[in-house]
Amino acid sequence: MTAFGLLLWMTAVFFFLLFLTKEQRRQVEECEGVLLLLRHIRTQVSAYSLPRHEIYRTFSHASLEKCGFLPLLREEGLGRALKADRLAMSEEMLRPLVLFAEGEGGRLREEELIAVSLAVEGVEACLADAKSRLPERLRLSRTLVLTGGMMIAIFLL
Repeated sequence: MTAFGLLLWMTAVFFFLLFLTKEQRRQVEECEGVLLLLRHIRTQVSAYSLPRHEIYRTFSHASLEKCGFLPLLREEGLGRALKADRLAMSEEMLRPLVLFAEGEGGRLREEELIAVSLAVEGVEACLADAKSRLPERLRLSRTLVLTGGMMIAIFLL
């Protein structure tokens, strides 16, 4: 019975690590999508004077669509979409976007360009940090799974 319990426990650890790896990749993908959204907003604001809902309507990104953020963004606006907590991104990653969303619709064109440029810089920094940590975390997850597998083999012998 203890071998079965150990096997069950290690299987749970394996799937938990698999889930963490998937979530870390999802964070990076969503952060890339948010960065593309901010760049799209900056381009649209600098080139055209479109209303914000039109800018959101013309943007598409698979990860942001999948998590439900983009449909909510198009319906409710940026502030409410962020409050709905659909993104897997950490608070640190979301901070530049939240700061940008606070002034949504209340800025002049030049102020809007400055605010979106600051948000782009902040998200770029967070994305670079997340991408640099991702391989290390993936290696750690794989190492823990392999170590657990060896531990099971030793206990079963």
